[in-house]
Amino acid sequence: MNRFTNCIATQKKSSFQIIFVAWMITIVSSNVYSQHRLIEKFDTDDNNIIERSELPEEVVPPFLKMRFGDIDCDKDDGISHQELMTFFKGGRGTCESNRGNFGSSKPYQHRLIKLMDRDENGTIELLEIPPNARIRSSFGKIDCDKSGGISNTELVRFFRSGRSGCPPGIVMESKNKKTKKFLELSSQLNQYSAKMMKPSGKGPYPVIIMSHGSGGAIPGYSRWGKQLVKWGVAPIIIDHYGPRGVRRAPSQVESIEWRKEDLLSLLKVIKDRRDVDQNNVSLAGWSAGAYLVFGGIFNEDIKRQTGFKNSFKAAILFYPASQSVFDNFDLRPIQIPTIFLTGELDRIWSEGDYVWQDNINEIRSENGSFYLKVYPNAIHGFESFPKFLGKKCTPLNCLEYNGEAHQRSIFDLKTFVATYIIK
Repeated sequence: MNRFTNCIATQKKSSFQIIFVAWMITIVSSNVYSQHRLIEKFDTDDNNIIERSELPEEVVPPFLKMRFGDIDCDKDDGISHQELMTFFKGGRGTCESNRGNFGSSKPYQHRLIKLMDRDENGTIELLEIPPNARIRSSFGKIDCDKSGGISNTELVRFFRSGRSGCPPGIVMESKNKKTKKFLELSSQLNQYSAKMMKPSGKGPYPVIIMSHGSGGAIPGYSRWGKQLVKWGVAPIIIDHYGPRGVRRAPSQVESIEWRKEDLLSLLKVIKDRRDVDQNNVSLAGWSAGAYLVFGGIFNEDIKRQTGFKNSFKAAILFYPASQSVFDNFDLRPIQIPTIFLTGELDRIWSEGDYVWQDNINEIRSENGSFYLKVYPNAIHGFESFPKFLGKKCTPLNCLEYNGEAHQRSIFDLKTFVATYIIK
């Protein structure tokens, strides 16, 4: 009886083990990432994605090439296992037939685009990447189409391919219609960046070299750059801080010296460029950016130092730094057309012992080409400081966006540019 009982118990135990093993196999199999047979067939670089470049001219099945865009729901220029499953579950329909898998009908946007794309043009430019960001050293590998900006597609491809960069022999074609093409003109990217944006036409173009304030190359300068492009000017937006790995200059002396060095370096680059109107190069500076403007127009040795043989066409000064300019530059009347834009309540204009209101005649010429624009109730950064930050004050000054002053400054600068730069 005991033998029979033991035999029955052993059989039950064996049956249970078999069932348990089968159940475990089922569970484990369901957790193993399976690949669609089409991925196994066409994924030649083994990154679990089918790229367009991996498809031969004659594809079987042909719909894979003809309806590539319909299957590619997140628009990263690659078809994944999940996208293929969604496509077939929808009866060979589009992403619209199964939105739940993607949460939204909007194209996927990589988190780094959301984090770093300060000018909101859909790409990450080098000057937008923080100095300590890991992707900075891989910028050239990620930027497959060599447009000077990293797109959503390029980021997704880079990380999905194990950070191996662009597929061999493939130059990606950007699909982002918002992308603004620019040229990186800096010859010393470890010191400064110089982003040139071109208007329509073949050129050569009138150029305005733009130098940011002590707060760095914030998005407000890119917005001004886009305005200038609309007016037929090619802006060159310099970032003096990011490439040097700092958020602010350690001192006024270094800020002045950096801007001088960067301007001289840039002039050596553009003096031989055919897309630059050599007789029509102007300087613009915001706050501490005035160091570049005054350093350029008052430097009598600039032709010898750079080989740039022409005088600057015009000068643009947005609320230029006051005391530091008075202490470090030998000011005298500016002999080229100049526009000086500031806020009525800006400390650099009207509050303190060293203000422009009391010293404006030191730089005002008598030839009738000096324009002073003082906007009521406006302070520092009235057109470039982020609106959502409200009013922010430091021991030196307060900053706040002012919509009315901003719009008036657009009109005034456009008039100035049309009069003296675009003729």
